[in-house]
Amino acid sequence: MSIVAGIIGGACYAVVGYFGSNESFDKFKFLRTFIISVIEGGFVGLYLGDPKLAALATFTGVVTTEEIGKGIAKRLGAGRSS
Repeated sequence: MSIVAGIIGGACYAVVGYFGSNESFDKFKFLRTFIISVIEGGFVGLYLGDPKLAALATFTGVVTTEEIGKGIAKRLGAGRSS
């Protein structure tokens, strides 16, 4: 049950992220976020026994993962000349 809760938490994160942004819908970006969130949610649910905790931990974990990824991408792109 915790795995399902983690997956649902990840899917909710992708949907909330879409509705919370001011950007036009980008299918690739949404699918990327959805897939990463659902996979991460499944892993979180696998190791946590409480479904509520799994869903909340997935939300937090996905935010952290995205911010780290954005930071790395920014650093890698910062050295390029335009």
